[in-house]
Amino acid sequence: MKYTRFTLVLIFLALVGSCSKPASDLNPTEDPITVKATDVNLASLDQDAVEFYKDIAVMAEWYADHPAVLKAELAKNSAEKYTDSLYNDFVAELASMELYDEKDKPVSFFDLDETTRHTFLKDYVKLEASFLDSKFKIAANEQADDHIELVNAAVDKTVKTSAFSDNFDFNAEAARIKSSNPYETVSADIQNTLGAGPPPKLGLESQSTTEQTFLKFLADSRILGYSVVTFNPLCFNNTPQKFVDKMRSGLRKGRVLVSLPGGFMTGSPLALNAGGGSILDVGHVAIVSKDASEIPATVNADYVLSIGTNNEENMHNEKLGKDWTSKHGVTYLMQPIKVTYRYKFPVSWERSQTDLDNSKTYQKITSVMDRKYCYAPEMLYAKWKAPDRFICSSSAWWAIKEAHGVGIGDFYKSTIFPAGVYESSDMRIVGMSF
Repeated sequence: MKYTRFTLVLIFLALVGSCSKPASDLNPTEDPITVKATDVNLASLDQDAVEFYKDIAVMAEWYADHPAVLKAELAKNSAEKYTDSLYNDFVAELASMELYDEKDKPVSFFDLDETTRHTFLKDYVKLEASFLDSKFKIAANEQADDHIELVNAAVDKTVKTSAFSDNFDFNAEAARIKSSNPYETVSADIQNTLGAGPPPKLGLESQSTTEQTFLKFLADSRILGYSVVTFNPLCFNNTPQKFVDKMRSGLRKGRVLVSLPGGFMTGSPLALNAGGGSILDVGHVAIVSKDASEIPATVNADYVLSIGTNNEENMHNEKLGKDWTSKHGVTYLMQPIKVTYRYKFPVSWERSQTDLDNSKTYQKITSVMDRKYCYAPEMLYAKWKAPDRFICSSSAWWAIKEAHGVGIGDFYKSTIFPAGVYESSDMRIVGMSF
């Protein structure tokens, strides 16, 4: 959904009056949660979310229908590290799905018979689109939805599919894919969509600059696909005390803080130039470094709450004021999860999620405190540079992948940005800073 500028003002005024969601909307519980596909109303879901997972399902069917290609890709993956450029993230994600049959025995996606596979894929689209739709509804701006639209547009160059329905024909739709290896084609198209191509090489790899100068360079160069607008929302500059108090009960070492580009602004992907000043809000991701029990009742701008990275300081212990409340309009507290699917014969599949052990994620991020930030050209393939160099989002992605084997990035991309972390089917929302 897109809004006019006037509507944005009305939305923002509503946000100022109530800049937080009820706890019941944010699912703070750490208990397992199960959703049945039969309980999902497909017609009520955001169509961008449906298209995103429909395309994934069709590509999954394509690989299942091409066993020779699948075998070669799985063999290649077994010989490569998940941070290598030849690694097929899409096939790896499918192979790592935790599925259980009607007898509650584990089964691989690629071992499902065709009828069961098609039933799973239809329910998978509903279940995951519903989960993503819930995040779109909670988000204070349109950045997550806009990011999915960009990905969908890129995927559509290779995967041209019909509208999704309960009668969706996966065999026919997969047969329309003409690529000999759609993951490679789609990945290249997405990289070209998110960035306008490599920036000028002169001086980039030895560039010594402040974080804000670096971000302005990225915005001006269109490397990240951002445009810059000038806006000064009344509650953009949140106080450290309010920031912590809003999320205090949910703070755990190893959970993840995520801010989307532009704070409360919406529209096409953008960076926020606060009041015509020098702050560019291109979003941020970091890992929480304190448990709620460790945090004093009163905190100030110098209080350290997270571990993250930027071009100026590389991996470092982040301060509330400098790294969060003076830069980002709204922040989400998120929890990495493990997702499983169970077939309930003869009706449908169910999706269950359980929280991952945050202490393991925290241990991993503390092991790379000496690592540098990516050079600008590397931001479009930041996953491949880990763990030697990181951007903010890839540091969280790597720590969770190393600790749990769960990839919070999407199926296609060689990099990951804040919107990708927010959208991930392996991340749930615990709280918000407003």
